[in-house]
Amino acid sequence: MGRLKLLPLVVVVCSWALAEAAQNAREKEIADYTEAIRVAPKDATAWYRRGVAWLEKKDYDKAIADLNKAIRFAPKNALAYYKRGNAWRLKKEYDKAISDYTRAIRLDPKYANAYNNRGVTWSAKNEYDKAISDYNEVIRLDPKFAPVYSNRGEARTYKKEYDKAIDDYTEAIRLDPKFQMAYGNRAEVWALHKKEYAKALSDYDEAFGSILKTPITGMLEPGLPRLGQRQSTVTGRRP
Repeated sequence: MGRLKLLPLVVVVCSWALAEAAQNAREKEIADYTEAIRVAPKDATAWYRRGVAWLEKKDYDKAIADLNKAIRFAPKNALAYYKRGNAWRLKKEYDKAISDYTRAIRLDPKYANAYNNRGVTWSAKNEYDKAISDYNEVIRLDPKFAPVYSNRGEARTYKKEYDKAIDDYTEAIRLDPKFQMAYGNRAEVWALHKKEYAKALSDYDEAFGSILKTPITGMLEPGLPRLGQRQSTVTGRRP
């Protein structure tokens, strides 16, 4: 029993150690790119990489400043516009984010991540038709990308197109059976809008049961189904 009780503490310590190691690696990375910039002040790649590192540290103003330099020295770099768009979005400066994603798409019309994140930003502005249009383009470019179906499902939920939303969440889950966010989002539609509580509880079990280590079924009464909030998935995979 004592050993079992120690497991959560071990998990916390390991998670902290991994986070600390990642932080230290990022600091070294920033120092390395700073030196590269000192040696070659017009090296667009160094400015870009340091900007991405600042973005990962959630220092969005410094990220934007470095990405501005990267774009100045390499104005046709779609990745730099995309990453700067991510920084603007995280600062909730949605119009600037959309502008940067649009520039990235103009430079690279097959940039699925840029379409996806622009869709997420349109949703943040309650522009759901525009969001769906962008998600449709992502699906055309990358039909096996599960998160975009969940994102489109979220937009359709806000448009009260509940059956279509469920279809999208279901497709996301088919593509990625461990996609907890899609289960949670679908559960919310089942519970709040379709009044299908048994289906909602089953989805909540899939979304959160593995975290709680206890099935949720039977823990909730009808009329009290909301355990989470719909969420969109942004893509920020580092090139």
